[in-house]
Amino acid sequence: MKITIQDVVKQLKKVIDPEIGMNIVDIGLIYDIKIVDYIVKIKMSLTTPGCPLQEYFISEIESVLLDLVIDDVEIEIIWDPPWDMSMMDEDAKLEFFNSMRPN
Repeated sequence: MKITIQDVVKQLKKVIDPEIGMNIVDIGLIYDIKIVDYIVKIKMSLTTPGCPLQEYFISEIESVLLDLVIDDVEIEIIWDPPWDMSMMDEDAKLEFFNSMRPN
């Protein structure tokens, strides 16, 4: 069974940024996904250089993608373009800013 980019995205949405409380796809950390010969190649960024969660994200991504029929996962952390809040999808922005409002 051949996997699709949509299959990968569905799995990646299970990876939650513990500092923001939202998944890494919706907050815009995933820049590119390619599938080549059952190898998933992901280009992603982090919210800041030196983010202490880099190893956590790599481990979580590898873990959720194990449910798919793949041979390997290659994750490349990139910094160009640098991540900023404008990369969040509209629902994530709304949820984030609503969570910052005082009750």
